[in-house]
Amino acid sequence: QTDENGEFSLTFLATGDESVLAQYDPYFSFNISVDITDISGETRSGSLSIRIGEKELILEPVLADKIDRQERKLTIPIRTTNLSNEPIAARGNVTISRLQAPDHVQKNRLWQAPDRNYLQRDPFLKQFPHDIYGNDDDITGWKVLEDVWTGSFDTPNADSLQITNFGSWEPGAYVLQAVSSHNQQEVKATRYFTLYDSAAKSLPYPIADWFVPIKTVCEPGEAAKVLIGSGYSNVSVLM
Repeated sequence: QTDENGEFSLTFLATGDESVLAQYDPYFSFNISVDITDISGETRSGSLSIRIGEKELILEPVLADKIDRQERKLTIPIRTTNLSNEPIAARGNVTISRLQAPDHVQKNRLWQAPDRNYLQRDPFLKQFPHDIYGNDDDITGWKVLEDVWTGSFDTPNADSLQITNFGSWEPGAYVLQAVSSHNQQEVKATRYFTLYDSAAKSLPYPIADWFVPIKTVCEPGEAAKVLIGSGYSNVSVLM
């Protein structure tokens, strides 16, 4: 019930998901919806979305999960906001690294990874060459081979990264790691992506099915364009 000024207050316990790892600086969104009925019976509704986290700064590099090496130039916007989605000035560093992807084709997992492995790695892959051993399909656990680019940002003055030499990078799996700080709290953001070459005849790394839309908006009479591939030989594609 509202007071004489038409205002009201409410309290609630804003608990987060304990299964989310704290190392990823999570924040949680809550939506509050209110319906108010006045003395004439007219009802008005309103809603408010709030975000709650342990750190005020939200660091968001805007990056696609698949990038064509033929583009020659890559622009990565960097958004730095608070929990209310308001811009915050921040400085930080960015590192892009190439990852060691699996060296063989892995079929999609049919169930969750087991808690423990009965067979050692080599005997398992010998008997089941295309099955996933342990967490080999989890890109977050893939080994970093080398750093291919480092840079910095300073929002809002320099709020995007301009990369012009990525045409020389090898196709494969990559990770972008951005680091900044706010109020003496370090904030990190991680983005994984695959670099491919639309002019090449090979996949960026062995994968069971590869599908990338190139041109999906067409005028009558024009042809759409997609990239389709597979690490398996003699496969059929149904369109």
